Amino acid sequence: MFRIALGDDQTQNLQAALLFECYLDRLDEADQLDGLKHLAHVYGSMHRWHKVDELAKEMLRLATIRYKLQRQSDRRESDENPPEKTLTSIFCTRRLSVQPCVMNLETTNRH
Repeated sequence: MFRIALGDDQTQNLQAALLFECYLDRLDEADQLDGLKHLAHVYGSMHRWHKVDELAKEMLRLATIRYKLQRQSDRRESDENPPEKTLTSIFCTRRLSVQPCVMNLETTNRH
């Protein structure tokens, strides 16, 4: 429902994101990771870098838990509901999400 509600209106996208965040923890981990990714895109499009970083940290936390559980149980990701992105992509997204914030702050401070 959250992704369907997204459109060109940033105000409506923000409202949809705020509503979706309240229900995010009720989803399984794979869906939470996908939801966090989509929330980060919405907040990033509005240049709310502090929120993107917060969501990226949560993505990293969930991906780390998921990775450790997979390693311990020797299960393959295909045996369960995989997130849209691989765990490696999630780790990279977390690391890269901080970069726009730093670049944005550096550019702002130079002017």
